[in-house]
Amino acid sequence: MNFQQQYLYWLAGAVLLIVAVMSFRDRANPRRITTGLFWGLYGLVFLVGDWTYRLLGDVLGEGSNEKRMLHIIVGAVVVVMALIAGFGGVRLGSYHQRTPQEREASAKRLGNKLFIPALAIPVVTVVGVLLFNNVPALQNAVFGSGNHATLITLFSMTVGCLIGLAIAVTMTHEKALQPIQEARRLLDSIGWAFILPQILATLGLLFTVAGVGTAISHLTQEYLA
Repeated sequence: MNFQQQYLYWLAGAVLLIVAVMSFRDRANPRRITTGLFWGLYGLVFLVGDWTYRLLGDVLGEGSNEKRMLHIIVGAVVVVMALIAGFGGVRLGSYHQRTPQEREASAKRLGNKLFIPALAIPVVTVVGVLLFNNVPALQNAVFGSGNHATLITLFSMTVGCLIGLAIAVTMTHEKALQPIQEARRLLDSIGWAFILPQILATLGLLFTVAGVGTAISHLTQEYLA
């Protein structure tokens, strides 16, 4: 079975669901229910895929418009997320961080080695892209036939992130769940703005499908030229 882009979405969805569970269990967060619900719904959006069409087809019966139904469900989920964010439902909680003294002692102990996990990500990404692009047999074995330029980059960067994560955990002697806690802290700090790139990309796609660009081009040529 060849590697597909959907697997990366599932990985992102799984991480977001773990963050959601941690948020639900964080009693220091005054909005832990809505915060967990926000990230849980966002994780579910990443987890849906082609298999969901088949699942809806089995539930709704043959001849039903599974894609239309799924799009309506995802749209409703996005509206709920917007309402949660709009009413201030995403708040900071407790993240089991080290004390400032412990962080300072750890920084002195590790020194410049702290840059190794961060540098591992671009290095592995570049090596992976060059390797797959220059060894067609390996690319076909992992991804199958066809043009997979974007998927190769995403896959190599994901592998780089996992390797960097393993190096960081080994160097700092932290628990395996601490990186997820830090991811949760970062997500909660950014809040609803974290989903803006995806929302803007979807909005751009809607404008393209609706022909907004063509209409603006026509108006520009007819009335401003």
